[in-house]
Amino acid sequence: MKVTTKKYELKKNKYISIATKALVKKEWLYGVPCAVLLILSFIFHSWFWTLFLVGLLVPALYIGFWMIQFAGFTQHEMGKMFFYKMNYEIDGKQFLLKIDAKHGMPVEWKSFKSAYKIKDGYVLTMSKAQFIFLPFSVFKKEGDRRLTETILKRKNLL
Repeated sequence: MKVTTKKYELKKNKYISIATKALVKKEWLYGVPCAVLLILSFIFHSWFWTLFLVGLLVPALYIGFWMIQFAGFTQHEMGKMFFYKMNYEIDGKQFLLKIDAKHGMPVEWKSFKSAYKIKDGYVLTMSKAQFIFLPFSVFKKEGDRRLTETILKRKNLL
């Protein structure tokens, strides 16, 4: 069985938003030392501004750095392919990205590290900056969405 989706174009702002949320969700633990510094700034008044600014600026600069990287990926030649208007063919053997009937690119399932569901679709991750977003609206029928979810579960991604 194969799922063929409607054509979809990932907007660059949506990409940056999903990538940033995934980064924060994955690496939130690194914010704990910064939170400790913020708390310590209120305990040690003589070091207030130093601890407060370090505790506040380090996570802000880290997230800002990655947002710039994600924005740069949208402009990079390697990343442009992710923002073409295309449809997808999904089956148990491969994940096919199709720009039109003649041009497409297969992606092997082993290329995906994980997948997760968000409120409006599925995110299939390949790396920190590379992923494929499948909104629920691209599926032609509800059965196609369920079949895709089943395939993702069988591949131990979801």
